[in-house]
Amino acid sequence: MVSIVERSSYISELRKNPKVNCLFGFLFGSSSKDYGDDNFSQIIKSLERNDKVKFNQIYKELNSREPSNHLPYVHDDFLLFSLILGCKKFNIDLSWVKRILSVRSTTDVEGNLITISLINIIENNFLSQNNNFGIILSFESILNQKYTSWQERKLFYIDIIKEKFPFYSSDLLNLLALKAYDIVILEGDESRESKYNRLSSFETSFLNRINNLSKVLHWTLNLLLICLLLYFYVNDSSFKSLLTDNSVIVSILGLGGIAAQVIFNNKVSKGIRYFLYWMWGYNH
Repeated sequence: MVSIVERSSYISELRKNPKVNCLFGFLFGSSSKDYGDDNFSQIIKSLERNDKVKFNQIYKELNSREPSNHLPYVHDDFLLFSLILGCKKFNIDLSWVKRILSVRSTTDVEGNLITISLINIIENNFLSQNNNFGIILSFESILNQKYTSWQERKLFYIDIIKEKFPFYSSDLLNLLALKAYDIVILEGDESRESKYNRLSSFETSFLNRINNLSKVLHWTLNLLLICLLLYFYVNDSSFKSLLTDNSVIVSILGLGGIAAQVIFNNKVSKGIRYFLYWMWGYNH
């Protein structure tokens, strides 16, 4: 479990680095208005402002360079993460970034983990077990996409809380892990809220259906009663004679019945409605 004190102290120290502070602000929504002149900071600025023209300008300038393993930008995890993010966001070809990752060579375990995860993101292979899911979850959150299921996010959470903080020696992996951790925590709340909303929606739909069904049943019973009376009137001579001999009374009762239908219609429907509530075990 991530201690609030540990997290706060770690982030406070980390944010002394302008580059890391820039990414932190972007990830956690506390960005300052001061951006550095380096490519990474300007890329983050373009992403925050949804400025495709500016991003494309930076990307084209970088794209003119020939990747080589000895060049510093080839091993700049922050820069590569932001480039892939921008290309995905603005639908720009990622061939050049993929070439960078292909020439990038390191014996560092975390460096290889980042490389593999970024290549898989480019290839839309988000569910590979070789991925670092802190990177994947942060990536999909920023782009407002869902590439993973709740199961993957839950497994990430279970694994990460077992680790001692900070989780990695890499500042990038630690920032993204914290972002992913927050995502899972918040999504857990949203998941419960979503279930409540679905239940509330179902209840509203259920009540409307019961209301309509009670009216249908009410008028069906009326129709059956009328059909039954007509049946006896046509097929039972004694019943027909009874109606003929008492035509005045029947007329009065008929008018009274019609009046009763009008007056007590809502009460009968309500009675049927409560019977249906009882039948389905609903406490209204």
